[in-house]
Parts: sequence; C-alpha cells; structure tokens
Amino acid sequence: MAVPGNTVAPSGQTIIARLERLETLSYTFIAIIGLGFLFTFYDIFDINVSFIQTCIALDPQCTPETALGQLPFPVVLNLLGYVVGTLVLSPVADRIGRRNMLLITMLITGLGSLYNAFAGDFVNFNIARIITGIGIGADLAIVNSYINEVAPRRARAKFTTIIFIMSALGAVFGIWLGLLLTTPPTAWPLGLPFAQATPDFESGWRWMYGVGAVLAVVAIVLRFELPESPRWLVGQGRLHDADAVVQAMERRAERHGPLAEPVNEDAPVAIVPPSKVPYRDLFSNPL
Repeated sequence: MAVPGNTVAPSGQTIIARLERLETLSYTFIAIIGLGFLFTFYDIFDINVSFIQTCIALDPQCTPETALGQLPFPVVLNLLGYVVGTLVLSPVADRIGRRNMLLITMLITGLGSLYNAFAGDFVNFNIARIITGIGIGADLAIVNSYINEVAPRRARAKFTTIIFIMSALGAVFGIWLGLLLTTPPTAWPLGLPFAQATPDFESGWRWMYGVGAVLAVVAIVLRFELPESPRWLVGQGRLHDADAVVQAMERRAERHGPLAEPVNEDAPVAIVPPSKVPYRDLFSNPL
C-alpha cells in the first residue's frame, strides 16, 4: 500500500489495542466466513446420504445392501486429505497471508467437488474426495486462525459461535438435499414422498456435488471482500496496511456507537516473521 508523504504508521502495539477495543464486527464479514463454513460442512455430510446412489451409478454390481460396505474407503481418504491440508497448506498462510490462503483453500475444495460431480468411476471419485479433503482441512484450520486474529477478544466467542451455527446449517442442507435428490420416494417418516431419485433420475448425487461447486464459487467471490488479518500484517511489519484495515473496522463499529479509548498492553507487540519450520515451534515452545 502506498503511503502518502512521510506519514508515520502507528506502532503494532497501538494498532492491536485499537482492534481489541472494538466490540462488534461487520455481519457481512461474518456472513462471508460463515458461508465458507456452510459449504465445507455441506460437503462433509452430503456423502452420507448420496453414496448409495453414487455406488450404484459407478459400480454395476453395487446394491443398496452392499453400498454401505464401500462407504468407509472414500470417507477415510477424505479424512486423510484433511490431515494433508491442515499440515501442509495451513502453514503457507503464515507466509502469504490468511485471506489469500482462504481463497486458495476454497478454490481447491470447489475444484474437488466439481471433480466429484463428473467422476466416471470409483478411482476418480476417490481422488476427488482426497482433493476436497485437502481444501477443507486447510480451510477449517485457517478460518479459526483468521477469526481469532480479526475478532476483538471480548467478542471472539460470540462470532465463532455464529460461524459454527452456519456450519450446522450446511450439514442440515447437505443431508436434506441428499434425501431429496438421491433417495426414492418413500412415505414419511421412512423417507420423503416427494424425493426425486426415480429410475429416470439416477444422477442426483452428481447434482449434489455440482451444488457444492457452485457454493464454493460464491464463497470465493465473497472472500475477495475480506480484509487481511491486522495481526498477521503487524507480524510482517506492514504497519501501514494493518492501520488501514483497523481504520475501516473502526468506521463500521462507530455506526453502533462511540468507541472506547484503546488500552495498550504492557508488553510491546513484537514483529516476529513466521518460522520456516512451524511444527518445530509447536513441539519445542513450552507456551
């Protein structure tokens, strides 16, 4: 960011103190992050309902009775993707920024979901589940870091709760859309009498993953509106950029009432570049 004249940026300590005095965040901001969580939990739960139809479509020998026996394999591969995404991609956010990495993780997740929608056999279906898991695993970790860094300390629990409510809505959406598109019409309460999985409509599971890809595109577009984490910017020594982000947050917060005076912490905020081996810090730092 260009700095006009010889303007001196506030210290990192002052910037963080101004951030901490805020008691609210833009609900547009919360909705953007929450939509991403809604999609990730949609993807986590949609396979539970749609897999029987998926199995029958991809394996002529699969039956409703044998499909559940094949379900654990793609689920395990998806979870392994979580581990890879969390351990490999999450540390990249320390170098390129939280916001940039949130765009990348949602892109990976959306591409995995789109790959699932067009998978022609179980090999490709399972590869797609791994790709999707890599994106989701990294996204879940980075979103939590981002919220902890952007939300004021006194409001952090409230906004984290709102975001996880959005994730629960995603799970509900995935389950009920799966019942609608991938199960045969059945009298309530054993099923939905208006379900769409008739012999003439056997591709509902593909539509499930297609919907997931669309949700990912929407989430990516909206995430371009997110600011970078001020704490990450301070840690990088980009004090002017951090100051600009906090100023925008202060302007939004002032619409709800006057702001309290910032209170600086006793200890100054140190500018510490990210470690090249972050897991060494995790297991060697007693804190």
